[in-house]
Order: sequence, then structure tokens, then C-alpha cells
Amino acid sequence: MLGMQRKAFDILFNETGIEGEDFVASVKRLNMKEDEEFKALSANAIKSFNEWVDEQKAKGEAAAKERMAASEEAKGAAATQ
Repeated sequence: MLGMQRKAFDILFNETGIEGEDFVASVKRLNMKEDEEFKALSANAIKSFNEWVDEQKAKGEAAAKERMAASEEAKGAAATQ
């Protein structure tokens, strides 16, 4: 989970210039966890991030399948020579 949190903090910084640790500290200090608008924004951000993670996993799995197929094809070609 920490790796995913680090990635989320990196994305937050790249898109906004805000450090993730500063964001978390401000949320705690301002007691925003209980704010309904913040909860809705958080839920949407989590949903978007999870969709992105799923998309990246699918891309990785597809690339792995392509590499396996290419490897099997190369083995087959080498065996016929």
C-alpha cells in the first residue's frame, strides 16, 4: 500500500505542486475528514486512482502475454531450423 500511496503523492505533486505529506497534515489540522464535500471528493479521487491502477495492471498483463507469445513463437521458429 505504501508504494501506491507514494505513487499517489507523486501524481498529486506533479499535477498540483503540493507535497502529499503537506496535504495530509492540512486535512488533519483542519479536521476535513468529517466534511461531506471532502468525503465526496476523496471518494471520487480514490475511485479514479483505483481505475487507473486497474488499467495499468491490464496493460502490464497484456504486455506480458504479448512477450510470452513472441517468446513461444521464437522458440518454435528456432526448433524448425
